[in-house]
Amino acid sequence: MSSYLRMKKRRHPRRDDLPLDALDGVSSEEQVYWQPLGMMGVIAHLIDGMVDESTTQTELLTAALAKPHVMDDATIDRALRLYGERIHLIEIYCEQLRRWRNDHPDAKQRREIERLESRTSRLRDERAHSPPCRRTRQRQ
Repeated sequence: MSSYLRMKKRRHPRRDDLPLDALDGVSSEEQVYWQPLGMMGVIAHLIDGMVDESTTQTELLTAALAKPHVMDDATIDRALRLYGERIHLIEIYCEQLRRWRNDHPDAKQRREIERLESRTSRLRDERAHSPPCRRTRQRQ
């Protein structure tokens, strides 16, 4: 799990915490720790890495779907499921970017937020167009 999330139960949520049920895929046991603008470089590195990895993973799995002799259905299903479990971070990153935008960033920070919003939008698009978890192939 990313260091961005920490597993922790809280009895009394802080006022600035977003209700966890508002984030797609985040369970009530996960606590999101919002980062200050000074952490933008770290979060940018995480988002950029996720986009690059997502593109590579999608290409590899799509190619594997066309070649049933390369991997069996269970392997591809597992890879897609594990990949999908990481994707819930998109919503957290989007909320972090929204919070930074409302935190009065300077011009350079605003440009970086816009770039990162574009990258997270790309991740959302890839998620919407990703191949289904189960592939169908004709059995010989």
